Amino acid sequence: MPGAKRRRPLLAAALALFAVIAVWLAGATAPAFGVTRASKGHAPPRQAAVDTVTAFGNVTGRATVLALDAATVASWKTAGVTVGPAGSAKATSGGAGIDLPITSGYVESHSDPSFQPRSLLGSIDHFGSGLSFATNAGSLQVTNLVFDLGQSMVYATIGTTQDVPFFSLQQRDVRVVRSGRTLRIEGARLDLTPTGAAELKAFLPTPAIRPNIQIAAAQITVAGQVSEYTSADQATEYPRLSGIAVSITFAPGALATFGKVGVTPSPAGSASYDSKGAKVGFPITGGTAVVQLDGRRTPSRVEGVVLCWGTGLVLSEGSTSVAMTDLTYVPTTSTMYASVNGGADNGAIFSVQRPQKSRLTTAGGNLYLRGALLDLTASGASLLDSVFHTTEFNGGDELATLTLVASGG
Repeated sequence: MPGAKRRRPLLAAALALFAVIAVWLAGATAPAFGVTRASKGHAPPRQAAVDTVTAFGNVTGRATVLALDAATVASWKTAGVTVGPAGSAKATSGGAGIDLPITSGYVESHSDPSFQPRSLLGSIDHFGSGLSFATNAGSLQVTNLVFDLGQSMVYATIGTTQDVPFFSLQQRDVRVVRSGRTLRIEGARLDLTPTGAAELKAFLPTPAIRPNIQIAAAQITVAGQVSEYTSADQATEYPRLSGIAVSITFAPGALATFGKVGVTPSPAGSASYDSKGAKVGFPITGGTAVVQLDGRRTPSRVEGVVLCWGTGLVLSEGSTSVAMTDLTYVPTTSTMYASVNGGADNGAIFSVQRPQKSRLTTAGGNLYLRGALLDLTASGASLLDSVFHTTEFNGGDELATLTLVASGG
C-alpha cells in the first residue's frame, strides 16, 4: 500500500500473539445463554454452551415413597405424636414408609450441572394424599403435596390453607436414573421448615417438633411423555409458578345453554366471578412452565403444569349442583383436570385449544396466553348431562375463552 510503513518483525509477532489471546479470552468468557430462567429484573445465569434437557412433559404416574426417619419417628412417638398416611396415601414397610400416588406434574433434567436454579426442575403433584400427624386429642392432615424441584421445597394444603411451604427438599445427594419413559429420583431428603414446624406446634405443642429436623428420605418415580432438546432450542423457564390467575369468559353459546337448562355458574373456593362480564378467575397456586421458542425466537408453545388448587367453578340448578375444583392444566396434552364434588381423583373435564389467533407472550417476568378456547371434553359433557338430566351438553362444545397470566422464577 503506498504510504504504509512496514512493521518490525518482532513487533508484528507480538501484535499477532496479542490478537490470538484476545480472541481466545473473548470466546472463553462470552456468555452462552441457552435455557434461561424467567426472573424479575435479573439477567439469566450463565449456562454451558450445550445443555441437553430431558423433559417429562406430562407426568402420569407413578409414586413418591417416603422412608420415615427412624430417629424422628421414635422421638415423636415418645412425645405422643404419630406419623401416618392421609387421603389416598398408603403405609408401607409395616408403617415405616408412606406411598404417595403422583397425580400430575412436569419434570426436566439438565445435563449441565451448573444450570440454575437447579439441574433438576419441575413440579411433582400428589393431589388428595399426604401425611397425618396425630395425638390422642386428634390429627392434623397435611395433604396435596407439591414437590417443587427447582426451589427445593414441598408445599402442602393444611385445612383450607393452600401452598404452605412445609418441607425443604434437600438434594445434595440426589441420584437421577432414567429408563425409557420412567425417571427415578433417589436420595432426596425432607426436612421440616420453620413454617411447617410452627403449623405442627400450633396443633401439637411438644418440644420434639422443631425446625429443620429430618422427617423422611424420598424416592420419586415418575412416568410420562419424554422429549429432549438442547440449549440451542432456546427456552424460558418458570421453575415455580407463584401467581397470577387463569381466567375464563363464558362463550355466548354456553350462556345460552345454561339459560335453557336453568344452570347458574358461581365461584368456588378462592375463585372470583364477575357476573356482568361472565368471567371467572382462578388464582394460580403453583406449578412449572417452560416456554419454547420457534426459529424466529418468539414463543411458540408452553409445557409444564399449572395448578389452581383450592379454587374452581360451581354449576347449580335449584338444589342440584356440581363443583369442579382444584384445577390442573397440563399444556402438553391441552387438558384441564378438575376434582368433581371434592373427589380425590382429577377428571379430564376441559380441553384447551389454541386457535391461530391465540397469542403466547412473555414480558416483565410474566407468561401470557390469550385467546385460547376452553371446550368441554366428552367426559365433561357426560358429567353435566348426567347431573342436570339433560342432553344439551356435548363434547367439543366451546365453554369459554381462556386467558392465563402466570408469574414465577
